Amino acid sequence: MPVLDKEKTAALEEATAFDQKYRLTTDQYYKMGEAGIFGDDKRVELIDGVIIKLAPIGPPHGFSGNSLTELLRAALGREFYVAHETSITVANGTEPQPDLYVARGPRETYRTRHPLPEDLVLVVEVSDSSLASDRKRKLGLYASSGIPEFWIVNLVDKQVEVYSKPSGREYAETTIFKAGDELPLSFAAGKSLPVEEFVP
Repeated sequence: MPVLDKEKTAALEEATAFDQKYRLTTDQYYKMGEAGIFGDDKRVELIDGVIIKLAPIGPPHGFSGNSLTELLRAALGREFYVAHETSITVANGTEPQPDLYVARGPRETYRTRHPLPEDLVLVVEVSDSSLASDRKRKLGLYASSGIPEFWIVNLVDKQVEVYSKPSGREYAETTIFKAGDELPLSFAAGKSLPVEEFVP
């Protein structure tokens, strides 16, 4: 029996290696949801074909997300569509569920589909236990999709981290806002939000 040299053995091992994860399409993901596989109390999202379980929403997280949604809707009116805990479509097999987003209106545009990256002006994650993941995984995903602005409402440090000017998997600019600051809405000239109204 012939003996393979080290180079051929390494090439054979590389050729036979494979990713054992089964990656879902968006259509398969929604069919699973329609079949009730996730259950009524399960919060999940689809990232690169993999189902990710989201952490339960505690009172500070819920207060912050709901307050920010109300403030944005009051400030923006019907010119923009502000959605809370609803998915966006980044690519086939990738549908993250941010805490909220702002898309160009009118809202009827999204009656039969989720917003695409080119529809979005802002995506927001409210972060406590998910802070490290949001700063890395979610930030990289949103930046690489070309979403122009990403906010992390950081409940740990009681601040809002505003990331803008996407470049690759990063944002070129980061600005921090705290209680007492007015956070300007870059996509709505002359409008801003008081940080203390949504950072508990």
